[in-house]
Amino acid sequence: MWRSGPGKRTNYMEQNMPVMQSALTPMQDNFYHSMAECMLRGVPPPPTRPRTPEPEGTERPPPVGNAFYQDSRFFYKPPVESERAMCTICAKCDEDAPGPAEYKCYSCVKYDVHGKGHFCKACFKARHPPHRVKHVWQRIENEENLDEAANDQLVRAEMDKQIAGINATIQVAAECSLVVAALVVVAMVAVLLLMLML
Repeated sequence: MWRSGPGKRTNYMEQNMPVMQSALTPMQDNFYHSMAECMLRGVPPPPTRPRTPEPEGTERPPPVGNAFYQDSRFFYKPPVESERAMCTICAKCDEDAPGPAEYKCYSCVKYDVHGKGHFCKACFKARHPPHRVKHVWQRIENEENLDEAANDQLVRAEMDKQIAGINATIQVAAECSLVVAALVVVAMVAVLLLMLML
């Protein structure tokens, strides 16, 4: 038989609970009884507060390339790089305030966390003693920016293509007539000037 404990029992539970013997303490009995009531009744949804709209700024920020992840904790914003190249190895200089880079070692790039291989004078002497295998390095002033070089090569190739097209057009125009050729030459020179201005 169910014991009559200090907890309240609903009519539903009294009518639908089977009669059974219990060897539980009154506290355990009330605990399991309240769990059964919650399961039969269902858990009410948590109260929700109405969302307050955030005030809209007067100036909208520029769109971000990866808008989906910008509020995520995994969104990485790289640190702002200085105009002058700084030491990325930091073997002898302070990591919080690295020295100005004077050398770039192409053999050490694969061991650099930042992938740059920039050394200040002290770090370069520490990492490149005379008894080590020769590394491929150069002074930082002579370093070539591969992105800029690729961009220059692309511009040069585009200009060569335009000039080849102009030469082909001039040959066709020369065969037609001299007046038309003069107009075509003027138009092509204008196109070339516009490309050089861009």
